[in-house]
Amino acid sequence: MSRQRMTISLLGLLLALAAQSACANEGATRPAQPSDFAWQWPLLINTGQDVVQVSLTPEIYAQITRADVRDLAAFNGADESLPFGPAALALPQPMALPVPAAIALPMFRIPHATAASSESMQLHIERDANGRLRQLHAEINEATGSVSIDDWLLDLSALQVPVHGLQFSLLPTAEGSLNARIEIAGSNELDQWQVIAPAQVVLSLHQGEFRLQRLRASLPHVQWRYLRLRRIDSEATLPLASVTADFAQTFSVADQRRDLMLQGTAVADQPGVFEYRLAGPFPMQRAAVELAQRNALATISIETRDHVSQIWREVARGTAFRLASGDEDIGAAPFELPIIRDRFWRLRSEPALAQAPLLTLGYQPESFVLLAQGAGPYRLVAGSVLAARPDYPLQVVLSQLATQHGRDWQPDEVAIGTGLSLAGEAALSLPPPAPPYRQWLLWAVLVGAAALVVVLALKLLGESKAA
Repeated sequence: MSRQRMTISLLGLLLALAAQSACANEGATRPAQPSDFAWQWPLLINTGQDVVQVSLTPEIYAQITRADVRDLAAFNGADESLPFGPAALALPQPMALPVPAAIALPMFRIPHATAASSESMQLHIERDANGRLRQLHAEINEATGSVSIDDWLLDLSALQVPVHGLQFSLLPTAEGSLNARIEIAGSNELDQWQVIAPAQVVLSLHQGEFRLQRLRASLPHVQWRYLRLRRIDSEATLPLASVTADFAQTFSVADQRRDLMLQGTAVADQPGVFEYRLAGPFPMQRAAVELAQRNALATISIETRDHVSQIWREVARGTAFRLASGDEDIGAAPFELPIIRDRFWRLRSEPALAQAPLLTLGYQPESFVLLAQGAGPYRLVAGSVLAARPDYPLQVVLSQLATQHGRDWQPDEVAIGTGLSLAGEAALSLPPPAPPYRQWLLWAVLVGAAALVVVLALKLLGESKAA
């Protein structure tokens, strides 16, 4: 009896192992190979460049299929996968100072001569030891028939960081009735001026329930001690009540933002709704809407999704307008967005627009870090429905290098060669499933073991009755 029970126990163990093997995956996933990817680009890495940086181009983004950009990898000449990952995660980030609060700037009126006059002007300037203006007095001798027009002088000498933009407040009499263009010039000594923003729009219009305002001017990332505001669209003074300076977070990585312009298509049976599509998972951070017709305005909402099976989600809402102003048009300021990689974009308008607006999306190209192991040639590959880049612990190595070379150290940028098809469409299509021979065999063992257990149980039952 004990021998038969032992046999049953062994069969039970075999049964459990067979069931577990039948339900498990057939072997471990194999490492990714270059043949798993649709496209390739040669990387022009020189001898001695062990750690390099690769900036993604629009062509590369267009071949990436995954929203997490994991189907982007690098291989050496022996088709071995190389340590490769996003620079934003691998490199130590620069220390960022807190953004200062917005500051109201000291303002001074300065008369300037019109083109048709022969005025002469003398400025009497009094500054303290730090260069800040304490007093400014202008004496102007006007020619007969001339009209006095005032510029605005802004004192930024007390600021320690560059100004990112200017926010304007208008006099109550100008609210809702101003459409002006201004020129912004910078100077450090008040004697020579350099134009740094040639045509900035200052706008405040009210019409019925619509209110259009554009009371901010962006400035280049250069620090000036003084700024001069001059109205250039008409012979009039800019009706300012106050000007506030705001600041942006500064990083050592240069701003290389690029724009993609998308033409929309109208959605059938949905007036005022237009759809747009991106070629790849670009990290979009800004959206600008340009209406097709002049002197038009509408309330718009921008929605996105990454796949046609997903629902739309709203990412921005506001007023879009396009107003004629001489030879140029004035439009609404762009929407600032969190990073969005969705491929499908939709714009809704109210009242319904007849023609699709031009949608301009801005993004900062991403950089990836590569450790050049083994012999070349090295290549970048992208586009796969099966292969995914592993997570390499690059941060450990690069943190050590940054400690040696300084926190602002960056790997050398390498050039990317012309892209070529690798596996093509085969890498973008799921292969037909192979017949599960091993699974069939395991289930056969399972069924056979179960039948043997039943036979043994019946035999034991018969022997017990005979006894």
